[in-house]
Amino acid sequence: MPSIATSIICFNVIELLPNATKELPIRFQSYCEGTTKAKITLTNEKTGEYMYYDIFAKTTMAEVLDTISIESPIRQITRSIITIENPLSTNNIVNMLDDWYTCDNPNIQLVELTPLSSNHEGNYEIQYRPLSLTNTTSLLSIHTKELGSFKYKLLLNSTNNQIKQVIKFTDISLGSLAVEFLPIPIYNRNKSEYTCIIKNNPNIFIVNKSIMVDSVSNFDGDTLKIKISYDPI
Repeated sequence: MPSIATSIICFNVIELLPNATKELPIRFQSYCEGTTKAKITLTNEKTGEYMYYDIFAKTTMAEVLDTISIESPIRQITRSIITIENPLSTNNIVNMLDDWYTCDNPNIQLVELTPLSSNHEGNYEIQYRPLSLTNTTSLLSIHTKELGSFKYKLLLNSTNNQIKQVIKFTDISLGSLAVEFLPIPIYNRNKSEYTCIIKNNPNIFIVNKSIMVDSVSNFDGDTLKIKISYDPI
């Protein structure tokens, strides 16, 4: 079937002298991977004689368009914007596939800011939130029906998180027990066990040594509230 993302262009009229040969330039352009079949017919308008050529063109998988470097502290989100040009008319619809983007790194999420369809360009936000110290390379692909795939190489680096949370216990009388909750963001994809350790003054601070947490499916994560008791002596 004809595709708005594939075109074959050649001259409408050529002059050919008797017993002569002439090259006919043909321009082929496609934005989608696959095979294109076409038929070009040359007709002598005076005699009605004609000849035709069957055209078979193969479009290979798209190459990586760009390399993007992103660095982020552990458990914090760093964002990077990518812009994709739409070569089609804004009257044409560009359909995104159901799984419209894929990435081999689970710490990457892609958010659509401006749709590609009916616009001259689309804007997308890469969100990178590492959960451990790492330096790695990943492949991000954006998939459309009409324009094929757009591929980006991601150079991902993570650093130590310098943000420290503080819990304050104030005006606590001797012999009384005060309780506060320490909220921490969690992003574990599997059921996990968190170990809690009190390094200083373990005799006056009480906390569960281990906490079991169910898996978190949402990229935005969840909040775990750790109960901390203070028993001044």
